[in-house]
Amino acid sequence: MSRPFALVLTLLLAAAPAPAQDRDPGRLVVLLKSEAAAQVVDLADGATLARIPTGVGPHEVLVLPGARRAVVANYGGRTPGATLTVLDLRRDRALRTVDLGEPARPHGLAVTPTTGELWVTAEERRSLLRLDPLDWVVREEVALPHRLGHMVASDDDGRLYVAHLADGGVTRVRAEAGPPLADGRPVLHYVVERFVATGAGSEGLAWDPVHGLLWVTDREADDVVALDPEDLSVRHRLEAEGFPIRAAVTPDGARLLVSCARAGVLRAYDLTGPAPEAAGTLDFGALARGDGADRLFGSAMGDSPTPIGITLSGDGGRAYVSLAHADRVAEVAVSDLVVLRTFATGREPDGIAWYPTPRE
Repeated sequence: MSRPFALVLTLLLAAAPAPAQDRDPGRLVVLLKSEAAAQVVDLADGATLARIPTGVGPHEVLVLPGARRAVVANYGGRTPGATLTVLDLRRDRALRTVDLGEPARPHGLAVTPTTGELWVTAEERRSLLRLDPLDWVVREEVALPHRLGHMVASDDDGRLYVAHLADGGVTRVRAEAGPPLADGRPVLHYVVERFVATGAGSEGLAWDPVHGLLWVTDREADDVVALDPEDLSVRHRLEAEGFPIRAAVTPDGARLLVSCARAGVLRAYDLTGPAPEAAGTLDFGALARGDGADRLFGSAMGDSPTPIGITLSGDGGRAYVSLAHADRVAEVAVSDLVVLRTFATGREPDGIAWYPTPRE
């Protein structure tokens, strides 16, 4: 091999992207609503590593910064739930149960990047709870002016947004400075700033930091709406037929993904142009079981596999979608909307979160 050719080959190899097998596949936490458990899946081989008991009706899960712990909102069943379960993601076990006091029906979860505080919607109490994830004490309860505050999201400035299923819109909550402590440290409390109607059945929320927009799914209106966080004006409204229930934006801001539970599809939208536009639909119909017995939506979704929860791999190249009536999770290539593989789960998977493989 000549020296110039060898040099060129060396440079080409150095510039080549890392092989797919060198990327961290990560793991999933999948909540099993009908089994009061969290299932941990190793994405390297699809094996189930653990099933961890939670409270009744676990609906949403959030991996906390640092990826060492996750928190689960135990919504309850006929009796409203009043607890959170904290998971140890290094040892695949429950660390503690957080008692929220009176019945709450905790559901949506978010962490504010500015303070690191945890936020939980409490449907039964028509409020938003602020907790310190160091001691798990409820520091503040913010009364909400509208019913069924379901999901919550934070923007980059630490403002909170709550989607209201019953009243079809979003409430914005912001921090306000109170009297400082004796040592001069500022004290923040949170106030409701305003509510904006978006459409019937507002539920899913996804913050897009690249474009600075909040996406809201309106499941009864069959659309997805982008709000400007400054004045809460509607910047975009896209059709999303079939009960749009959750949304996720890829880390590069290129794509919006929306799960449509009744239609049994995952819809993709291209966000790279001057205006968002439809980029394809993935139909999960082949995975349908049509078994709605003793499940949250019963038979309301027909024979749909009922895609609900969406989470993205660290690089955004893979989406993982929980199929609540098929008892499976689908791994989807985001670029071309192809199902790469599926994983069997326990009964009625819903909330789902990706996290990097633990390194001891």
